[in-house]
Amino acid sequence: MTVQALDELIYKGEKLGVYETPLDDLLACGGLNIEFSEISTALWRGYLATWEVVDNRLYLTELEGNVGMNRRPSEVTLKDVFPGYEAGLFAHWYSGTLRCDRYDDGDEEDKWEETEDAPALESEVFHQPLEGMAPEESLIEEKNQTLFLTVVKGLIVSQRWRTTTPHRYGGPMLEEEPELPEDDEDAPVCQFRDLIRVVDPETEERSSYPSDPRGRVPHKPFGHMHAGWVLLLSQMEPGDQLWLFKSPPRSLEHSSLGYAVVRRDKLIAEFIFERIPE
Repeated sequence: MTVQALDELIYKGEKLGVYETPLDDLLACGGLNIEFSEISTALWRGYLATWEVVDNRLYLTELEGNVGMNRRPSEVTLKDVFPGYEAGLFAHWYSGTLRCDRYDDGDEEDKWEETEDAPALESEVFHQPLEGMAPEESLIEEKNQTLFLTVVKGLIVSQRWRTTTPHRYGGPMLEEEPELPEDDEDAPVCQFRDLIRVVDPETEERSSYPSDPRGRVPHKPFGHMHAGWVLLLSQMEPGDQLWLFKSPPRSLEHSSLGYAVVRRDKLIAEFIFERIPE
């Protein structure tokens, strides 16, 4: 099993390790035309992101990752993936609860050490019982404060600190790269029973512009998810209908709001613009 490295959240000047990965939601929405590749066994998702809360808004402020496959991946940063947003971007696409733990920063150069065998983010703050350890070896007496931030479309709507058992290491432990079952990997989220009503694309666009006082979101329909919306519309043909849909959690941990292109009795394409945690 391999412990996965955590993203980082800066909250009121303090650096925290965050278990959730909000950037994955943008990838799932089709708003980012990029595919990250594995950096190490401790980083299957292929990137590390730094998030920051400013005036109760969630921003992506730093990004380091690999793209490309085989033995020659390319390193990318925030300016490569989001040109024009080197100062950061407003995470208006994300809704959910962020769980964040304190950790001992230590040496900045060693914090994200890439090794094949050693777990990431080893420190005195994170502690996770390991298989085969005696109870006295796998537990420590101190308690840790975990921050829970409830986020709705990039806005922090509530916060609470909870006393938890500290983890020695960050992130979930994975035996292998996470994959959906082969039969479901490309299956659409939307089913016919999820369709709500037919909508007009132009009308939907007029109410889809996110805003940010710092200008860290493009003035386009669906903001940073604009590419996914454009891709959906490009697949429409004369006679097709655009439907609003809401899919229940099913195998996922959230409901999905989106649009689907329907051609006679077939679902042609879908665009998910919001994932609602259950």
